Amino acid sequence: MNHAMQIRLKPAEGSVIRTLGLAERRGFRLANIHLQDAVGGCQLLSLVVNSPTRSVQTLKKQIERLHDVMEARIVASDATAHVEPQREPALAVVGR
Repeated sequence: MNHAMQIRLKPAEGSVIRTLGLAERRGFRLANIHLQDAVGGCQLLSLVVNSPTRSVQTLKKQIERLHDVMEARIVASDATAHVEPQREPALAVVGR
């Protein structure tokens, strides 16, 4: 079964690799990955993972424990789950 997740990360060195590595070490196959800059200087990692036997809820809890993770949520869980990149408003630049 496919599970779509969105994870908000602090912009720290290695944060993406640590997050993806955790998912792989826990027995999930990475099916789709999308990374984009988000409002506030953080990064939004959207991914689809697949595992016929592992619980995505457990993976979410483990990902939330990583130091650089600000938020993790499951957005879809079904056989055809996919992630649409989220469009966030651009940062406004205010002049002096």
